[in-house]
Amino acid sequence: KPYDTVFVFARAVDGPRVPLAVLRTTARALPLDFTLDDTLAMNPQFKLSTLPAGAKIQVEARVSKSGEALPKAGDFAGSAAPVKPGTRGVKIVIERAVP
Repeated sequence: KPYDTVFVFARAVDGPRVPLAVLRTTARALPLDFTLDDTLAMNPQFKLSTLPAGAKIQVEARVSKSGEALPKAGDFAGSAAPVKPGTRGVKIVIERAVP
């Protein structure tokens, strides 16, 4: 639905599952051009800029029916292949239901 919450986030491929950057918007904004950077960090200790050289991130998107950050059954998600921070043109297709 147009007002479902959409989260776009990046996590380190090798490291804690804590998102390094999170963008929150609504489904009606899709398709969306986005930039994830340190201004979207959830925790100042875990930011994209703190990753070691050569590290990769997983960029994911999830449509949350409840509006909550934690995934729930009925949400929809998608992810891109791992990329280096700063990669442009990352495309995510939200194509799978969260069990």
